[in-house]
Amino acid sequence: MAPIEIKVQAKREPLPELTPAEIEREHARSLRDRRLFRGGVGAVLVVGLVLNFALGRRTRRRALSRLAQAKAEGLDLPASLHPRIDANRCIGCGTCVKGCHEQVLGLLDGRSQLVLGANCVGCGACREGCPVAAIQLVFGTAERGVELPELKPTGETTVKGLYIAGELGGMGLISNAFEQAIRAVDSIQESLESEGPVEAPEDAVALIVVGAGPAGLGAALRAQELGLSYLCLERETWGGAIRNYPRGKIVMTRPIRVPLYGPVKLRETTKEALLALWQRILEATGVKISHETRVDDVKREGPL
Repeated sequence: MAPIEIKVQAKREPLPELTPAEIEREHARSLRDRRLFRGGVGAVLVVGLVLNFALGRRTRRRALSRLAQAKAEGLDLPASLHPRIDANRCIGCGTCVKGCHEQVLGLLDGRSQLVLGANCVGCGACREGCPVAAIQLVFGTAERGVELPELKPTGETTVKGLYIAGELGGMGLISNAFEQAIRAVDSIQESLESEGPVEAPEDAVALIVVGAGPAGLGAALRAQELGLSYLCLERETWGGAIRNYPRGKIVMTRPIRVPLYGPVKLRETTKEALLALWQRILEATGVKISHETRVDDVKREGPL
């Protein structure tokens, strides 16, 4: 059977015939609609630019005001770990400014800048949030230099057996300092086990912890958990720099496991709440701290 070809044509309605005058009117209306559309888009763009300019000026005024106040109060320079912004890479998006809970940064002339340096806790939230990797965490400034110790990943210095943890070791955030101290104690235990028994006075201890701030408490708790003999010496009272924070100050941290106590799930808390938590931990674990004991010098006696 031969194939059958079927053609289907849609029925078209005849277009109305327009007079020259009607064609002219339609053309004029089309031109008018296009002008209105372009004008509307242009107006929106102008309004957007004006608002952006106004917001930018207001943001700049706020940052300049905060910077002037910080300089007047001597709070513009950071005490330790802080962000350094690469002006050539910064795109002025403000992500770092919004992400900083301590209001350390501000937008000036389209770039992020250090405004309230003394408030920086070295948490690194600004660095993590920067979409163009324009931020590094550093110590010291052009006005305030600083000498940093050279540390191994375990926290051991160039002097064998001497470890540093916490802010001086580059860990400004409380949880980071705490965990750095625990790693240092673990390294000390491994070193003692590998070296075997040594001759030492009867009152000698395996570990001396200087300071009972977050890092010192972490080291003492870990030593007690491992069964290492230790002394924790604090020139004032436990808590370290946390006790010097302003009342009600928001303290940043993150979930950690506390030796002999268990997991602690905190991200943001106040100074008072954090001190109360540490008080409960000390009472529950029985960690020993010698208060009002100052260490002025450390000397090596005999081989290490």
